[in-house]
Amino acid sequence: MHSPSSSPPPPPKPPSRRLPPPCWSDAETVALIDCYREKWYSLRRGNLRAPDWQEVADGVAHRCRLIFPAKTSI
Repeated sequence: MHSPSSSPPPPPKPPSRRLPPPCWSDAETVALIDCYREKWYSLRRGNLRAPDWQEVADGVAHRCRLIFPAKTSI
């Protein structure tokens, strides 16, 4: 009998090396809390939407200009 030829399985993919997110400094953490609080109060304690979070991230980046890499809303 004739057996069908089969191709070998593809080699396994190497594991991806995801880097952990950078740690937040004390100054960045305080800036985040302050910016969040200000935005939350301006929304009359309402939920923040994506553009609001971008404003919070921009505020943190503005207050912590000398810290790299800058944090984002993502």
